[in-house]
Amino acid sequence: MSESVEVDTATEARPEPVVELWTFAGTRVSGSGKKVHAWLPPEATNPDGLLWFPPTKGVAPAVGAIYRVRAVRSGDRVTKYGDHSYVERNPDDGLRAALEVAHRCAQTELAAKRMEANDKRSSALDEVMAPLLDLARGVGPFEQAAFLVMVMRRINAVWGKRA
Repeated sequence: MSESVEVDTATEARPEPVVELWTFAGTRVSGSGKKVHAWLPPEATNPDGLLWFPPTKGVAPAVGAIYRVRAVRSGDRVTKYGDHSYVERNPDDGLRAALEVAHRCAQTELAAKRMEANDKRSSALDEVMAPLLDLARGVGPFEQAAFLVMVMRRINAVWGKRA
């Protein structure tokens, strides 16, 4: 018969963040198409070992620069805490160049997604009708019926019908 051991998780201490030196790898696009910030921790030997986190507010860090980062590691999980502080430029020119290329590709992809979303929101018909709607806003309540009849007659004339 084995004894069960209960652990009181309420009083179990959380690990304190440890300061590590990470290289900022730039912007990337998540699987859901969202912008994320990628970081290269010291144990990663190439850009395949990136850690992705939501972008922070304010100015983005410099791509290819090394920063002090507070992190907690628990198994395969890494949590980044608080702000980061600049240390120095990463001395590996090849790595910095590779990170910059991937960063710019991600920025281009995100910009294309924004343009597509804007195009989906805009309507050529709405744009063409905007001047007519601006005129309609200025028509008083007693002239509205006459204005509508005038517009309908013009449309009917284009369609080859008589009103």
